[in-house]
Amino acid sequence: MYMAWKTVEDEAGIELVHRTGGLVFGPKDNKDLDDYARAMAVNEVPFDDLTAEEAMKRWPQLTLTPNYRVLYQADAGIVNPRLANSTHITLARKRGAHVLDQTKVTEIIPIGKEGAKVVTSKGEFTCKRLIICAGPWTNQCLKPFGLEVPIKTTKEQITYWATPNLREFSPSRFPVWISVEEKDCYYGFPVYGEVGTKAGVHIGGKEVDPDSRGFEPDVDLLNNIEAYMAKTMPGALGPRLYTKTCLYANTLDDDLILDTLPNFPQVSLTVGCGHGYKWASFIGLVLSQYALNGKTSFPVEALAVTRPAAGLRKSSCPKAAL
Repeated sequence: MYMAWKTVEDEAGIELVHRTGGLVFGPKDNKDLDDYARAMAVNEVPFDDLTAEEAMKRWPQLTLTPNYRVLYQADAGIVNPRLANSTHITLARKRGAHVLDQTKVTEIIPIGKEGAKVVTSKGEFTCKRLIICAGPWTNQCLKPFGLEVPIKTTKEQITYWATPNLREFSPSRFPVWISVEEKDCYYGFPVYGEVGTKAGVHIGGKEVDPDSRGFEPDVDLLNNIEAYMAKTMPGALGPRLYTKTCLYANTLDDDLILDTLPNFPQVSLTVGCGHGYKWASFIGLVLSQYALNGKTSFPVEALAVTRPAAGLRKSSCPKAAL
């Protein structure tokens, strides 16, 4: 992942990834912590396995009970999506790509195994290779190929607070963090992007229709995260700056899809499950290999659309318009 981001940074001359270190913490008996630790150990990623007391000595901004376990990985960090999106688009245009903003796709027509026709609000396009990365609208794009993947679309949100403790929660003094609790998974950032801290509840929102969902914040979710912050890192709170909503497209196992379609090798698919952006440069690299070569050099079999946990099935209405 870092290799892919560094390639983009080196070509553009723009820093996109900021390493702050990362914390994952929660009650000692939470099995997710064992999974995190095992994954890092197997992949030879160095990390510190700390008690609550050890963590609070290192980061006094935290208030943890003695039954907490804390994992720290020094290379974790933040990707700046505003800069990164613009950088990706600019470098793509430099290579001859045409980017059509605000363009609605109204129909996809398969052309055997030779390609596809894409009908849009700005004209029709025929291609030998098609990449689908449509988030909550994935199944509308898959219907013409007679396929669908169970996807649950939820409305999520994050909140920024104008903490009075800017120095203590600056990126050089406080890491990005994830807290795995019994019922909820919380996550947050130091002061970055705005002059304030940021936090949210991972997959805490309600299921919605992506075409009719509202943008108003969920008050219960907001009260939930503020209560948790007040207990765990009270100095991060301050006056609310704003709360912003977004959509998650969740697969059955909440893991990414990165693959070509069975029986349609000219079509590639990715679903980010709301946490895919950190992989954006790597996902783009894999998709470009699929588009150019029909295969990838990277071991992404665990993200196959045909894995049982993805739940791929035949659509009841193939070749439908979007």
